[in-house]
Amino acid sequence: MRLEEAEMAVAKLEGLYGDLEEWWKGLSSFEILVSTVISQNTNSRNTAAAFRRLREKFKVTPENMANAPVEEIEEALKPAGLYRGKARRIKELSR
Repeated sequence: MRLEEAEMAVAKLEGLYGDLEEWWKGLSSFEILVSTVISQNTNSRNTAAAFRRLREKFKVTPENMANAPVEEIEEALKPAGLYRGKARRIKELSR
């Protein structure tokens, strides 16, 4: 595949799935784990939006997530879909 063809393929993929910004750079190991849970069955844009909302509500650490009300975690995760299960999973991982 030539460079021009590769660039066209990337442009088509970005058109379909959005720009794959590297929003996860600089995150802690726990934050990456949480974002991986959030990313299940959703796209990168919704994962980033939900994780951003979660970080606006809480400092994403195991202790904070373990002590956070599950309803507040759910509310933050709504953009990613399946937020109830994901919130419970994050609580379980935090203990």
